[in-house]
Amino acid sequence: MVSGRILVRASARVLLWSLALTLPVLLGTPSVHASPWPVIRHTVAHPRALVIGDSITCGGWRHVAGIDVDCQVGRGVAAGLDALARTPAKPRIIILELGTNNYGAGAQQVGRWVRRAERLASGHEVYWVNVHLPGSRRAAAARFNQHLDQATAGSGVMVADWDYYAGHNHVAMAPDLVHYTPTGYRAWGRYINLLLS
Repeated sequence: MVSGRILVRASARVLLWSLALTLPVLLGTPSVHASPWPVIRHTVAHPRALVIGDSITCGGWRHVAGIDVDCQVGRGVAAGLDALARTPAKPRIIILELGTNNYGAGAQQVGRWVRRAERLASGHEVYWVNVHLPGSRRAAAARFNQHLDQATAGSGVMVADWDYYAGHNHVAMAPDLVHYTPTGYRAWGRYINLLLS
Protein backbone atom coordinates (compact mmCIF):
# COMPACT_ATOMS: atom_id res chain seq x y z
CA MET A 1 0.00 0.00 0.00
CA VAL A 2 2.92 2.36 -0.53
CA SER A 3 1.08 3.99 -3.45
CA GLY A 4 -1.93 4.58 -1.19
CA ARG A 5 0.25 6.43 1.31
CA ILE A 6 1.75 8.53 -1.46
CA LEU A 7 -1.72 9.52 -2.66
CA VAL A 8 -2.70 10.46 0.88
CA ARG A 9 0.40 12.61 1.25
CA ALA A 10 -0.24 14.19 -2.16
CA SER A 11 -3.85 14.93 -1.18
CA ALA A 12 -2.71 16.48 2.10
CA ARG A 13 -0.14 18.58 0.24
CA VAL A 14 -2.82 19.83 -2.18
CA LEU A 15 -5.08 20.66 0.76
CA LEU A 16 -2.26 22.62 2.42
CA TRP A 17 -1.60 24.48 -0.82
CA SER A 18 -5.30 25.20 -1.08
CA LEU A 19 -5.45 26.52 2.45
CA ALA A 20 -2.33 28.64 1.96
CA LEU A 21 -3.85 30.36 -1.04
CA THR A 22 -7.17 31.17 0.58
CA LEU A 23 -5.96 34.31 2.36
CA PRO A 24 -7.00 36.57 -0.55
CA VAL A 25 -10.35 34.77 -0.69
CA LEU A 26 -10.84 35.06 3.07
CA LEU A 27 -10.12 38.77 2.83
CA GLY A 28 -12.64 39.14 0.01
CA THR A 29 -10.05 40.04 -2.63
CA PRO A 30 -9.62 37.03 -4.91
CA SER A 31 -6.17 36.72 -6.41
CA VAL A 32 -5.70 37.84 -9.99
CA HIS A 33 -2.02 36.91 -10.11
CA ALA A 34 -0.56 33.78 -11.61
CA SER A 35 -0.44 30.89 -9.21
CA PRO A 36 2.97 29.93 -7.82
CA TRP A 37 1.80 26.31 -7.48
CA PRO A 38 2.56 23.58 -10.01
CA VAL A 39 0.03 22.48 -12.59
CA ILE A 40 -1.25 18.96 -12.06
CA ARG A 41 -1.84 17.08 -15.30
CA HIS A 42 -3.23 13.57 -15.53
CA THR A 43 -4.05 11.84 -18.78
CA VAL A 44 -5.61 8.51 -19.69
CA ALA A 45 -5.69 6.61 -22.98
CA HIS A 46 -9.35 7.18 -23.87
CA PRO A 47 -10.70 9.97 -21.65
CA ARG A 48 -14.42 10.40 -21.05
CA ALA A 49 -13.80 14.10 -20.48
CA LEU A 50 -11.23 16.80 -19.93
CA VAL A 51 -11.57 18.65 -16.61
CA ILE A 52 -9.81 22.00 -16.31
CA GLY A 53 -9.93 23.50 -12.87
CA ASP A 54 -8.51 25.10 -9.79
CA SER A 55 -7.82 23.75 -6.30
CA ILE A 56 -11.27 22.15 -6.10
CA THR A 57 -10.40 19.95 -9.08
CA CYS A 58 -6.94 19.29 -7.62
CA GLY A 59 -8.59 17.98 -4.48
CA GLY A 60 -11.23 15.83 -6.14
CA TRP A 61 -10.07 14.53 -9.53
CA ARG A 62 -8.91 11.17 -8.15
CA HIS A 63 -12.55 10.32 -7.45
CA VAL A 64 -13.47 10.44 -11.14
CA ALA A 65 -12.29 7.60 -13.36
CA GLY A 66 -11.31 7.95 -17.00
CA ILE A 67 -10.71 11.68 -17.25
CA ASP A 68 -7.89 13.93 -18.37
CA VAL A 69 -7.17 16.63 -15.78
CA ASP A 70 -5.38 19.97 -15.87
CA CYS A 71 -5.66 21.76 -12.53
CA GLN A 72 -3.73 24.19 -10.41
CA VAL A 73 -4.16 25.55 -6.91
CA GLY A 74 -4.93 29.26 -7.07
CA ARG A 75 -5.78 29.17 -10.79
CA GLY A 76 -7.99 31.95 -12.05
CA VAL A 77 -10.51 31.66 -14.86
CA ALA A 78 -8.28 33.31 -17.48
CA ALA A 79 -5.40 30.93 -16.69
CA GLY A 80 -7.78 27.98 -16.90
CA LEU A 81 -9.01 29.10 -20.31
CA ASP A 82 -5.38 29.53 -21.39
CA ALA A 83 -4.83 25.88 -20.38
CA LEU A 84 -7.84 24.90 -22.49
CA ALA A 85 -6.39 26.81 -25.44
CA ARG A 86 -3.10 24.91 -25.09
CA THR A 87 -4.79 21.50 -25.04
CA PRO A 88 -4.33 20.08 -28.55
CA ALA A 89 -6.64 17.05 -28.56
CA LYS A 90 -9.82 17.49 -26.59
CA PRO A 91 -12.34 14.73 -25.79
CA ARG A 92 -16.01 15.23 -26.62
CA ILE A 93 -16.85 16.52 -23.13
CA ILE A 94 -15.06 19.43 -21.46
CA ILE A 95 -15.74 20.38 -17.86
CA LEU A 96 -14.57 23.75 -16.58
CA GLU A 97 -14.36 23.99 -12.81
CA LEU A 98 -13.24 27.60 -12.61
CA GLY A 99 -14.35 30.64 -10.66
CA THR A 100 -13.40 29.86 -7.06
CA ASN A 101 -10.59 32.42 -7.28
CA ASN A 102 -12.61 34.96 -9.30
CA TYR A 103 -16.03 34.80 -7.65
CA GLY A 104 -16.11 38.60 -7.37
CA ALA A 105 -16.06 39.08 -11.18
CA GLY A 106 -18.80 41.16 -12.75
CA ALA A 107 -21.29 40.19 -15.41
CA GLN A 108 -19.28 41.59 -18.34
CA GLN A 109 -16.12 39.74 -17.35
CA VAL A 110 -17.99 36.46 -16.84
CA GLY A 111 -19.62 36.97 -20.23
CA ARG A 112 -16.21 37.40 -21.88
CA TRP A 113 -14.95 34.21 -20.22
CA VAL A 114 -17.98 32.22 -21.37
CA ARG A 115 -17.65 33.48 -24.96
CA ARG A 116 -13.96 32.56 -24.96
CA ALA A 117 -14.70 29.10 -23.57
CA GLU A 118 -17.33 28.61 -26.27
CA ARG A 119 -14.84 29.56 -29.00
CA LEU A 120 -12.07 27.37 -27.59
CA ALA A 121 -14.35 24.36 -27.21
CA SER A 122 -16.35 24.72 -30.39
CA GLY A 123 -17.85 21.38 -31.39
CA HIS A 124 -17.55 19.95 -27.87
CA GLU A 125 -20.04 19.43 -25.07
CA VAL A 126 -19.02 21.99 -22.43
CA TYR A 127 -20.08 22.15 -18.78
CA TRP A 128 -19.05 24.99 -16.49
CA VAL A 129 -19.29 23.94 -12.84
CA ASN A 130 -20.53 26.88 -10.80
CA VAL A 131 -19.05 27.83 -7.42
CA HIS A 132 -20.15 26.84 -3.95
CA LEU A 133 -18.96 29.27 -1.30
CA PRO A 134 -21.03 29.41 1.87
CA GLY A 135 -20.56 31.77 4.79
CA SER A 136 -19.48 35.36 4.25
CA ARG A 137 -18.76 34.79 0.55
CA ARG A 138 -22.24 33.37 -0.17
CA ALA A 139 -23.74 36.55 -1.65
CA ALA A 140 -20.77 37.24 -3.96
CA ALA A 141 -20.71 33.59 -5.07
CA ALA A 142 -24.45 33.73 -5.79
CA ARG A 143 -23.88 36.82 -7.98
CA PHE A 144 -21.06 35.03 -9.82
CA ASN A 145 -23.33 32.03 -10.41
CA GLN A 146 -26.12 34.34 -11.62
CA HIS A 147 -23.71 36.03 -14.05
CA LEU A 148 -22.66 32.56 -15.24
CA ASP A 149 -26.30 31.53 -15.78
CA GLN A 150 -26.98 34.72 -17.75
CA ALA A 151 -23.81 34.46 -19.85
CA THR A 152 -24.42 30.83 -20.79
CA ALA A 153 -28.09 31.30 -21.74
CA GLY A 154 -28.36 30.51 -25.44
CA SER A 155 -24.68 29.59 -25.68
CA GLY A 156 -22.98 26.27 -26.24
CA VAL A 157 -21.85 26.19 -22.60
CA MET A 158 -24.06 24.54 -19.97
CA VAL A 159 -23.91 25.32 -16.27
CA ALA A 160 -23.44 22.37 -13.94
CA ASP A 161 -25.11 23.44 -10.69
CA TRP A 162 -22.60 22.19 -8.12
CA ASP A 163 -23.74 24.96 -5.76
CA TYR A 164 -27.23 23.47 -5.55
CA TYR A 165 -25.95 19.90 -5.29
CA ALA A 166 -23.37 20.72 -2.60
CA GLY A 167 -25.81 22.79 -0.56
CA HIS A 168 -28.68 20.32 -0.69
CA ASN A 169 -26.46 17.33 0.00
CA HIS A 170 -24.60 19.09 2.85
CA VAL A 171 -21.21 18.43 1.28
CA ALA A 172 -18.56 18.59 3.99
CA MET A 173 -16.50 21.77 3.79
CA ALA A 174 -13.00 22.40 5.13
CA PRO A 175 -12.72 25.08 7.85
CA ASP A 176 -11.89 27.74 5.25
CA LEU A 177 -15.38 27.26 3.67
CA VAL A 178 -13.76 27.21 0.22
CA HIS A 179 -12.33 23.71 -0.01
CA TYR A 180 -13.70 20.34 1.07
CA THR A 181 -12.91 17.58 3.49
CA PRO A 182 -11.91 14.20 2.00
CA THR A 183 -15.59 13.22 2.24
CA GLY A 184 -16.53 16.45 0.44
CA TYR A 185 -14.08 15.77 -2.38
CA ARG A 186 -15.56 12.29 -2.80
CA ALA A 187 -18.97 13.97 -3.14
CA TRP A 188 -17.49 16.30 -5.78
CA GLY A 189 -16.23 13.24 -7.64
CA ARG A 190 -19.71 11.66 -7.49
CA TYR A 191 -21.17 14.86 -8.91
CA ILE A 192 -18.71 14.93 -11.83
CA ASN A 193 -19.46 11.24 -12.47
CA LEU A 194 -23.18 12.13 -12.60
CA LEU A 195 -22.41 14.77 -15.25
CA LEU A 196 -20.63 12.14 -17.30
CA SER A 197 -23.29 9.43 -16.99
